[in-house]
Amino acid sequence: MGTDVYLTWDKMTKKEEKDQMTGFSISSGDKGYLRASISMTNENALLRSVFPDNWEEEKEYDFKNPKNMMRLELGARLYLLSALKGEQVIHRDMKQNHEFGEMIRKMVKEAIGEKGGTIQGSGMASIGDIRSSVMWLNSLFNFYILGLEKQKKGLKPKICISW
Repeated sequence: MGTDVYLTWDKMTKKEEKDQMTGFSISSGDKGYLRASISMTNENALLRSVFPDNWEEEKEYDFKNPKNMMRLELGARLYLLSALKGEQVIHRDMKQNHEFGEMIRKMVKEAIGEKGGTIQGSGMASIGDIRSSVMWLNSLFNFYILGLEKQKKGLKPKICISW
């Protein structure tokens, strides 16, 4: 269970369709497939922020729309901040993302202290958690870039999401 997001487009080849069958890979955005298992709470929250409408039926998505691009950017910032802090996404209010830079600076300052030094174990995520989160976020960006490229070529990219 979880979320599966497929990107299709006009003139999609059989090979491109086959490439999307990744066995639930969470790093196949460049193939037009996104995956977030049910336990990936922050990832599912981000997908619902980026694709807020009902997408259970395949329909065209406007990747060039500035509002859609802003959802991706702000959602990614909140997601990354949550990953760095090792916390679940606390709120869905994307307006709070303008504080992202200041929050990161404060978090790093608290973690290493005023004079530098080593990172204290102050509730921050483990390296493995951060690495996995960055990999998943990169997959989302690759998915979006693929959709943007298909739209620029006039291939009418469509999204279908199974929640």
